[in-house]
Amino acid sequence: MFDELLFKLVPRPQEPSERLYNIVQVKFINPWHGTELSGELTYPAEGK
Repeated sequence: MFDELLFKLVPRPQEPSERLYNIVQVKFINPWHGTELSGELTYPAEGK
């Protein structure tokens, strides 16, 4: 069981493309066991 679950949406331009991509930064924290898992998911943003 994790005590904290953090999601953060970050628009970040990708070169050389003009299209923006969304970056989802995810972090799972369980201080009782000293466990921390984190990572990023990237997917195209809606738009032109």
